[in-house]
Amino acid sequence: MSPDLQEVIRAAEGRLGWYTDYAEEVGIPGPEILRSVQVSTNPSLAAHQARIALGLDETSPIAGPERVTTLTHHMEDTGILVSRNSIVGNSTQRHLRVDEFRGFTLIDGDYCLVFVNTRHAKTAQLFSLAHELGHVALGMAGISDHSDHLQVERWCNEFAAAFLVPEAAVKERFNKKRSLLDNVDTLASAFGISREAALLRLKSIFRIEQQEFDEVMRLVRGQKERRATQEGSGGSSFHVLVRSRVGERFFEAVTFAAKSGQIPERDAARLLGASSYKSFENLVRKSHWASREAEYLGSKFQLIGD
Repeated sequence: MSPDLQEVIRAAEGRLGWYTDYAEEVGIPGPEILRSVQVSTNPSLAAHQARIALGLDETSPIAGPERVTTLTHHMEDTGILVSRNSIVGNSTQRHLRVDEFRGFTLIDGDYCLVFVNTRHAKTAQLFSLAHELGHVALGMAGISDHSDHLQVERWCNEFAAAFLVPEAAVKERFNKKRSLLDNVDTLASAFGISREAALLRLKSIFRIEQQEFDEVMRLVRGQKERRATQEGSGGSSFHVLVRSRVGERFFEAVTFAAKSGQIPERDAARLLGASSYKSFENLVRKSHWASREAEYLGSKFQLIGD
């Protein structure tokens, strides 16, 4: 394990540890999906249950042009902390390696944190997010590279495929009169997954001749996925990047705790990776916290006794 990955994991463990203590103190429940299934559970059934738990339609694609963000919000709304980053902290000179890991899941009591390495195409990020959701459902922490050499990783891969592309939706869209490659393109476009993942999903559902499968796979792998890192996707402002890097739910919890006097603001600055108290105040101001404070007071982060 590289020093960079070790540092990222330590930082994530620190955030999850703080959130666990805070959530237990103020009565924020953990996600119900955590430890909801076992490896013996059929991955497709588990994926179906997860869609229901996240408030998603049972067969429709993840909605919106930013599917990764959409799924992230659904996961965070259930109580899962989600962090997305392609670098170590805020250091733009220390890039995370895709060949080392795609993501990881941490668990602390009734709470959990998912981290996705965003130094990859958006299609890969979406699959990684769903894969880590599988780890949450199993209640099994770990670092993921999406390989099939371990039973848990294989299960999470099957879960992610079924979660993102339900079998009923595949059968509904499959056109026998069109070529396999055309069907691959249709599925990939509709569900925001890679063409390789689409081909593998089709093979898991339909009987496809091995020779035809191999030919299409060679075509698919011959075309590189467009890389889409956070740094290269529209030049997001720093406060937007910070919210993504530490996670929206974590950002809101820390900010609420600081603004309601439950923790010192200097501690909040440290937890969010802000370089100073002034930097923290800038993050809060640019996030329009004051205009949303009443909403949070009555919803996600309730005070003790509510």
